[in-house]
Amino acid sequence: MDAGQNFGYYGPVKTMKATIRKAVADDATPVAQLWQALLHHHLPYSPCFEIADNAAIGFSDHLRKLPDDPAGLLLVAETEGRLVGFLHGSILNRPPCFTIPRQGQIWDLFVLEQFRHQGVARELVNRAMEFFREKGIRFVDVRIATRNEAALAFWKKMGLDPYITVGKLEPC
Repeated sequence: MDAGQNFGYYGPVKTMKATIRKAVADDATPVAQLWQALLHHHLPYSPCFEIADNAAIGFSDHLRKLPDDPAGLLLVAETEGRLVGFLHGSILNRPPCFTIPRQGQIWDLFVLEQFRHQGVARELVNRAMEFFREKGIRFVDVRIATRNEAALAFWKKMGLDPYITVGKLEPC
């Protein structure tokens, strides 16, 4: 398979360094471990990213259900039998007051450091956008840690159009 050839959301696509494919239930545990690495990477940005020691187990249970959920999205990047990245997203229903009834949501995107800057994340996002287009989704929200400058730069290159700011308040 040629690296530049597009096989759509449902078939694997090979980048220079990894094969991007739809996840299966058996991918849940290794993806949860990558997710844990993502949260640990973000911990210096805010204590809000702190997770329990067994958080990967609960997240793995959630991920295991996604391949059968028509509104769920879990893509993985694999090389030599090892998962090196993932994208987690979903389709959300919006309140009926909006003219656009559904939206896409990219919750998490992570690629191991040694595989960054090689097109893996870009291809994960491209495949996610194919999924959302096929489902008739007109826009996708992306969650980005505001202090993660590398992530902000990546999403800007991907064409991110910021339209809302979400922040936190501490009531204490």
